[in-house]
Amino acid sequence: MKKIKRYLFLILILSGVLYSAYYFLFYKESKIDCGIVINYEEKKKNYDVEIFYNNSTKKITIPKHMFNPNYNCYNIKFKGIFIKEATQAKKISGTFNSLQGNTIEVEGKQYNKSSNLQYILYKEGKPKTVSKNFFVVGNSGYTYYFNSEDKIQLIVVDKPPILDTIRVGISTNNNNIYLHQQIKLYSKKGLEVEIDGQIYRIPKEDKLQIIYTNNYFILNVLDNKDNIKSKLINTKNVVKISGIRNSLISIEKNSLNKTDNMYIPTYPGTIELTPKKEGFIVTNIVSIEDYLIYVVPSEVPYSAGVEGYKAQAVSARTYAISDMLSGRFARYGFHVDDSTYSQVYNSQPTNNLVKNAVKETENIVMTYNGKIIDAKYYSTSCGFGASYDEVWQEKEQNTKPYLAFSNYTNKEIKDLADDSTALTFFKDWTISAVDSSSPYFRWKYTLTYANLFKIINQNIHNIYINNPKAFKQKWIFNIYKKASIKEEGIGQIKDIYISKHTPSGIVKEMIIVSESGTYKIEGTNNIKRLVTPSVEYQKGLRTKIEIQRIRGNSLQDFDSIPSPFFSIDREFKSGNLSSITIYGGGYGHGVGLSQYGLIEKSRIGENYKTILSTFYKDIQYTSLYDLKIE
Repeated sequence: MKKIKRYLFLILILSGVLYSAYYFLFYKESKIDCGIVINYEEKKKNYDVEIFYNNSTKKITIPKHMFNPNYNCYNIKFKGIFIKEATQAKKISGTFNSLQGNTIEVEGKQYNKSSNLQYILYKEGKPKTVSKNFFVVGNSGYTYYFNSEDKIQLIVVDKPPILDTIRVGISTNNNNIYLHQQIKLYSKKGLEVEIDGQIYRIPKEDKLQIIYTNNYFILNVLDNKDNIKSKLINTKNVVKISGIRNSLISIEKNSLNKTDNMYIPTYPGTIELTPKKEGFIVTNIVSIEDYLIYVVPSEVPYSAGVEGYKAQAVSARTYAISDMLSGRFARYGFHVDDSTYSQVYNSQPTNNLVKNAVKETENIVMTYNGKIIDAKYYSTSCGFGASYDEVWQEKEQNTKPYLAFSNYTNKEIKDLADDSTALTFFKDWTISAVDSSSPYFRWKYTLTYANLFKIINQNIHNIYINNPKAFKQKWIFNIYKKASIKEEGIGQIKDIYISKHTPSGIVKEMIIVSESGTYKIEGTNNIKRLVTPSVEYQKGLRTKIEIQRIRGNSLQDFDSIPSPFFSIDREFKSGNLSSITIYGGGYGHGVGLSQYGLIEKSRIGENYKTILSTFYKDIQYTSLYDLKIE
């Protein structure tokens, strides 16, 4: 009986194996989408074809009636090991306009994107999978292939992208809002307006007004008193504007809501207006070198000197190309924007010193191991420079070793990970560093208990709702559990302090002891927001905070902590918390180049390469045209 059961069991297993094999050989359906033909050999009844697919090659046999040697990309369906269908993959070519979500826009038309989108480049006649860095907005050297579901799955890079022309998104009010409703432009030599290949000319004494309504551009010509002189055209299509004889284009600041200074920005190159559902995007298409002429003076003052300007030019050029290759703004159809979200562009006029500095560093970018670096920069350090990993967390460790932890002071301090060391360091306003001349090198502000109580309890619930995992509540001993923050807050504050810093002094964890419990708050931005007032409270009231700086005037009604490098000094009266003073240093994220450090090093006579090597470790300098894209 046992033998019979054993034989039956073996028969069942064998039957299952045979059935599975039969199913996979004759019935299982599978497919190859967008397989590139590498080679083929004609036989009597079929073709032996070598297909490149998913970064590997596969040899298959295709019946003659399904294969055409003139087609180089196929969608193939299998039933078991046999080909059920082999069809030419549909393809298009054209300029890459934008990539938003699952939609790619090519030549103004939108197409669905496959979740398995791949990019290949032919090298020495053979296809090779490459990164999305080769797929750059505004370039036209691409062929797009569609899979069996009519989605773009393969993009063949016919030629490497052109990097010497940049597309700059013009924001409203110098922030990352890009939809406009109207705009006014003019030029000293007049304007040329191109719509669908038709050219319209605007005389130099007139302005061009463009209003967007109901998905239409309405173009009017205005006289010098802003009265409508004539109606030009209405259109739903892209509008391109350039200055006659390459003259600069002026955009009235009030039409961009840019009211930070009296300077009226003038733009080289072309202005492109792209219609969207709720407004239009303004893009300045300009050579990278002309772009830098207006970035450098907007980022550093005249006191930077020629070597400081050169250092900023190389850093800004590298940063811009890195942004371009990353595709960070691809959904909008441009490479960088004109605000601090990318780098400030055209907020100040240029000058001859800047032009010479840009010219003398023409096309130079910084690389590390042959790849372009992420040339981050900021205003002022606290005396230490943070490593990339201290601010931006990624799966791999030390992904950008050229952005390394650094001590810029004359003190032999190992790091600021311990809070008592950090507090002592931030309270010391006598320390000298590469950028200690900055008014933001040291700063502080004090909160009375009443203000602290109000700010914490008004902020904490909203921050908790958006980041619940960042909040933990003490259970027993030093064990914390998931916190639950009520809408009214956490009540009376008994104590508050920073419990964890990164090596460079960035706050990472804070403890608040309140009447409802002891809370641990994690995350730099959460902590910063928690101890600064909301910009506006429900009744229109604002809590005033006076930031005192190491030099220069105090800043009244400040609503943001200048940097994440700080600690908290507490005052107690009769055992109760009576006030806190937040001591900090620096302005900005603290990674890469300190712009005040750049200024100081330029003043003492250092050349731009020496300046840059202080802040970016083990870098090389490469011509933009020799840059290897990977």
